[in-house]
Amino acid sequence: MEIELLQASDEKIVELAIRMCRGKRNIPLEGKVNEALIKRVIDSGHESVAEHAYFTFRISGISRVTTHQLVRHRIASFSQESQRYADPLNTSDTDWVVIPDSILQNPKAYSLAEKYLQKVVELRKQLDDLDIPLEDSRYFLPNACKSAIVLSMNARSLWNFFDFRICNQAQWEIRKMAKMMFHLVKKAAPALFNWWTPRCNRGCPEHCGNPVSLKLEEGVIIEDKKIAFKGK
Repeated sequence: MEIELLQASDEKIVELAIRMCRGKRNIPLEGKVNEALIKRVIDSGHESVAEHAYFTFRISGISRVTTHQLVRHRIASFSQESQRYADPLNTSDTDWVVIPDSILQNPKAYSLAEKYLQKVVELRKQLDDLDIPLEDSRYFLPNACKSAIVLSMNARSLWNFFDFRICNQAQWEIRKMAKMMFHLVKKAAPALFNWWTPRCNRGCPEHCGNPVSLKLEEGVIIEDKKIAFKGK
């Protein structure tokens, strides 16, 4: 899994919006952002000002299971790699799929999964030989197929996304992805994300009793505006 923060709005745009609401026009975008002002306004419930700040990510190496969950977040823009034109299969190994740890760590389960994936590859070859177009043969590909997507969200939508996905009730893959995204935006826009904390610490309505950690797991590497998981 690899995530790159392609663009991040200047936090100052949020401060400008706040001051405009208070009758202060011609506020320059230059200069240090007033983080305390932004936090005070957000805490008072006026979150719409954060919708002016946008963040765009390029995400690759995630399964179609996760992209199906991701696109349920409505206030966002998505452009996903199309299986009509981009063939996800790599017949040399199983690198074209995401395999959960529960299967990787169970030799019998992994053996069964490998056999299934081999059958998928064989079926694809047979369909190719019959001149079945890629847009039709893709119907038999598993949800485990790796995919790539460009995602844009405003800061307010990201708070909501993190609330639901940086949570132990969320599935492991999208939770891992959300944590990685959070660390990128926190670095790029601290005035908008320094204060954010999981719902576990703010009275989570699900009461699972299992607080989530924001700590990145072993194998995650951050380089500038990129973050990647280099484990299996």
